[in-house]
Amino acid sequence: MHRKNNTFFHGKRIIGKIYGDKFITFRNKFHFVRKYIGFGINAKLIEYLIEHEIREVVIIYNRKDGTQEIYRASPKWIKERGVLDKLSNYEPQYFLPIMLWERG
Repeated sequence: MHRKNNTFFHGKRIIGKIYGDKFITFRNKFHFVRKYIGFGINAKLIEYLIEHEIREVVIIYNRKDGTQEIYRASPKWIKERGVLDKLSNYEPQYFLPIMLWERG
């Protein structure tokens, strides 16, 4: 993961951007981790967001049918309630089950 201004990248792919006190990221079915029944957020990114007092992580989940769902959680909540794990070739992430995200 690296950062340019308020945009965060994994390689050349944008993983999200800070807008004010929110970190906004887009996800689809390929980002949903069945093992944890939820989404993962890069552990270094969570530390950065906490350190810089970012209030909320917002996931805009693009469903296969073209609709979207919104999931919200504070970086501190993700760190406290999530499971820290490293899957395959990815960097360590905090995985927060979908039932612990606020909807809408």
